[in-house]
Amino acid sequence: MEGVAPPFAAVLFDLDGVLRNTEPYHRMAYAQLARSLSGGAPPDAGEIAGKSNLQLYEALVARFGGPATAEELSQRHFRLVCQLLEEYRVGPMPGLEEALSALRRRGIPFGVVSSSWRWYVEHCLRELGMYEDAAVIVTGSDGLPLKPAPAPY
Repeated sequence: MEGVAPPFAAVLFDLDGVLRNTEPYHRMAYAQLARSLSGGAPPDAGEIAGKSNLQLYEALVARFGGPATAEELSQRHFRLVCQLLEEYRVGPMPGLEEALSALRRRGIPFGVVSSSWRWYVEHCLRELGMYEDAAVIVTGSDGLPLKPAPAPY
């Protein structure tokens, strides 16, 4: 509604699944890395929901062991996701550009909150053309509790 002051001072967005449909590519990366650790067994889909990426790899390392730490696997995961997003030319979610334009017209700042690594979040925001305009970026690299803790959000 034009001309009506909104009841908020800013808008915070999550990245994955909100600004960009990255979920299928995260599942692909997780499945690939999980199979490499487990000797080919596919991961249980129920393991993924509501957990941080680092928690997923901590669970896999605890179950299967391996030559890499959970953090190394998580970093590898996000590099693989970046490759997949580029390969599949994944753009912004439908309606995002219009929503950002409406926020800009009204002078409402936005920020991004994600439990993902800062380098990954910044990379995605640059690809979406949002990095320079984000008033704040809070990531899993900032030392706040990860999913499912609500503190960063």
